[in-house]
Formats: sequence, structure tokens, C-alpha cells
Amino acid sequence: MSTLAALWSTVDVLAATAPAVPARPLPTGASSTPTTPAAATGLDLPSVLLSTVVWATTVAALLIVLLPERTPEQRSRVRSIALVGASTALALTLITLASAISLGVAATPDQLHEENASWITHFAFSIHYHLSADGVTLCLLTLSTVVFACVFVAAWKRQDRVRLYCGLLLLAETAVNGALCASDLMLFVLFFAMVALPLYLLVRCFGGAGRERAALRAGVTWVISSTLLLVAFLLVIVHSGANSSDLNDLLTTTGPLGDKVAIAAFWLVFTAFGLGFVIVPLHTPVVDATAAASSGVAAIVSGVLVRLCGYGMLRFALGLFPVQTQRYGSALMIMAVLSAVWGVLVTVAQRSLRRLVAAVSIGQMSLVLLAIAAPNTISLDGAVLQLVAGGLSSALLLLLCGVIEGRTRNASLARLGGLATNAPRLSAFWIFACLAALGAPLLAGFSAEVMLFTGAFPVHPYATAFIMAATAVTTGTLIWSAQQVFMGPVREELTRVRDTTALELTYLWPLVVFLVAFGLLAGRVVPVIGTGLTRIAASLGAGS
Repeated sequence: MSTLAALWSTVDVLAATAPAVPARPLPTGASSTPTTPAAATGLDLPSVLLSTVVWATTVAALLIVLLPERTPEQRSRVRSIALVGASTALALTLITLASAISLGVAATPDQLHEENASWITHFAFSIHYHLSADGVTLCLLTLSTVVFACVFVAAWKRQDRVRLYCGLLLLAETAVNGALCASDLMLFVLFFAMVALPLYLLVRCFGGAGRERAALRAGVTWVISSTLLLVAFLLVIVHSGANSSDLNDLLTTTGPLGDKVAIAAFWLVFTAFGLGFVIVPLHTPVVDATAAASSGVAAIVSGVLVRLCGYGMLRFALGLFPVQTQRYGSALMIMAVLSAVWGVLVTVAQRSLRRLVAAVSIGQMSLVLLAIAAPNTISLDGAVLQLVAGGLSSALLLLLCGVIEGRTRNASLARLGGLATNAPRLSAFWIFACLAALGAPLLAGFSAEVMLFTGAFPVHPYATAFIMAATAVTTGTLIWSAQQVFMGPVREELTRVRDTTALELTYLWPLVVFLVAFGLLAGRVVPVIGTGLTRIAASLGAGS
């Protein structure tokens, strides 16, 4: 019965996307005048909502810098302020997403909320402080704020360098949320580059074995990505004849780029995001950082930062260069297949829990790359939902890895076994996370994969079938990992392993709830996602 219900939900999703195929006309002068979406949608929301979501964590970081951390009470105060900052961003994001879902696709504008103000005008081109949130942004913001909030709770008992750890996490969340909301190319590059320093320090200062090398590679890789983006965006701005780096201006009021410039800029943007997108062969820095970092930081790297690069691929590589994306669709398809193959090979050969989860992420992101290689309304909607579902499941798996490592003092599959006897709740969470990562019915990944495969199959049937088979192999490997870790006789050294605590349940349950919610409400969420893809669908001629 559950499978039938899930299939019915998926049919509802596919039906809901059908009206969104004909693209709505773009509003004229969208970027020249600050909009007030509250008036357009009937939402009684403040005009600084997005700024609050972005900067609340920075305010919290500035506050904790002023606080001492010598006693347990002082460290608890630091953690509390950090959690309040993260919870503020989460609450505002959820309120806005819930309002968008309740309005439905007919009443939802392209930009649910927008803030636009001139920032730097005495330059070769003007730069705007332009934040906006459409359905795609809101879904990724939900992923980001949920995972960061759970990581703060997971660090509640940390006693060493609490102020530094929480401060770096808060700055990283500001950078991620700012990049997701940025609608100015230079503003996006600024927020995107801000990730590099906290990423390096979090892995370097709070990681495990191999953290120095992993931190250096991750930090340098992120700096290279930011530099490539800066060069690509400058090429676009200069050669388009624009007097502004605002994304709306570039999409609506500028002339076409030359073919050579467009090709060069497209591959620069693709490579920049590919470095963090775990695309083979650009995946090793992210995998190393996931393996070496603490479980909370690893959850952010794999669950949020990788998905931020996927968002950038959709928003900028596909959004700015639809012609080039379609021209090189076959090359992107080959990369997706190679990533899926590599993900399967690494997953089958892996004997470390952390690296197993990282290998699963490679397979998940190959699905998103397949959607970009075969862009249409259904596949792109599925890709966005897959970014959210994959991010939540990866974060849950990595936080569970931290719990297991804390109990057993090792992460080797060969040295684990029988944990379900003494930790049944922990085993249940792990099995659920595996099912979520695989796209089991009623969970977010199921609708995402069905939509993605449905949209991609007519364009690349053989590649889609191959990646579906690779997903099935990954399924078997994850199920085997659950059997290896939790089933069978209890090892002598693991007889005293205890089950999940109340604190651990506090940060594990929210991830479970959101995975189920995005699965059950996919028919309501996907139309909201579609509003954020209207402009891309128009440029691609989707559904025509």
C-alpha cells in the first residue's frame, strides 16, 4: 500500500508540473525598481526578511566573539547565542516557504521576496546589494538552515574552542545563505568566496587524521573556484555591454555574447562549480574533506556546500548559458555517466563509513548533472528536489557516522557489527538514512528520482538507463553496509555500546521529518520550485 501511495504522490507531482511548462513572460524592468513581494502575494512580510536570514548568523558571531569561554556556563552561553542565530534564519525561511506552498503556483510570483539597493556605482559597472528568493532558492535555503541548526545542536557538548567553532560555523552559514539569495554576480562571488576561510579552518582545527592536507586542498580548491567565477562573470559583464552586474539586467537588457566568449565563460563557470560538485575527476578535495573533518563539518561539506555548487550550476551555468549547455549536452551526459560509474566503484570497494557516504554523494550528484545535460521542466524540477533530498540524507548519514565513531572509536566497516543489539534506535536511523539516500517511496528522493529519470530518458535514454542501474548497485551496497554494521553477532569490544541519547535525537529527528515532509508534500513543493525555473524554461523552450 505504501508503494501505491508513493506512486500516486509521484503522479500528482508530474501532473502538477504540467501547467508550469509554458513559461510566463518576464516582468519588464524587474531589476530597476525594488520590488515588494509582500504586496504582490498578500504576504505580510518585512522587506528586510532576506537580509535577516543572511546576516542573523553574522550578528550572532559578533556577539560570541565578545564573550569569554573559560567556564562551562560561559561556553554554554556561547552555544546558545550561536543556536539562536541559526534558529532565526531557519524560522524565517520556513515561514516564507510555508507561505509560498500555501499560495500555490497560480499566486506565486517569480521572486517571492526581493531586496535591491545600489551598492557600488563609481566603477566600470554598478554593483547592487540584490537579494531575492524564488522557489528554488527557498528550497535550498531550507536545506542550508536545517542542516546548520542540526550541526549546532550536535556540537552542544563540545568543550574545546567552542567560540572559534561556533563563530566559524556562523560565518559559513552567512556565506552560504548569502550566495543562495544573491541576484548580483559580484555579490554572489563575494559570498561564495567567503566560504573558503571558515571551510579551511573548520577542517584544519577540528578534523581528524589527515586534516591538514584535506583542509589545504579544500580551501585552495574553493579559492580557485571563486577566481574562475570572477573571471567568467567579468567576461559576461564586459562583453555583454552591460553597465551593471545585476543578474536580472544581464538576462533582460543586454545584447548577446559572442560565441567564443560565451563558450569560454560557460566552461569557466562549469569548472568552478564542478570543483565542489563532486564531478569525476574533480571530486577528490570534497571527498577528502568529508573524510577528515568532524562529523558536523562533514555534514555541512557534503550536505550543504556540494549542493550550493549544484545550485550554482543550475542558476548560472544553465541560466546564463542555455545555448552552450544544450550544445555540450552530450559531453555533460558523459561526465554524468563517468561520475555514476566511479561512484559505484568507490562505493563497492569502500571500507570506511565516511568515504562510503561521500561515494554515495558522487552518485547523487551524477543525477543532477544528468538533468542539466537533458534540461526540461520535469528533469530540472527533479534536480532541485534531488539537491534538497540528497543534502538532507547525506547530512543525516554523516551525523550518524559521528555518533557511531563516538561510540566505537573507529569507522572501519570490517571492525563493526551487531550494533543493533544494544543500539536499536541508532540502527533504525541508519537504515532510514540509507533508504532516504536511495530514494525509497514516500521520501523526498523518490519523487526527485522519478521526475529526473522521466525528464532525462527521452533525451539520453541509454545514459539514463545506465545511471538507473548504477543507482541500483549503490542501493545494494548501502543495504550491505547496514547489514555489516548493525546485524550479526555483537563483537566483544562493542558489547557496551549505548543507544542514541536525547541530545542526539534532538538533531537527528528534524532531518528525518524534513525528508518525509518533502516526500509527502512533493506535489505542493514542485510547483513552487517551477516558479524559480520559469526564466530558464523560457530560454530553453521547455515543453515546446
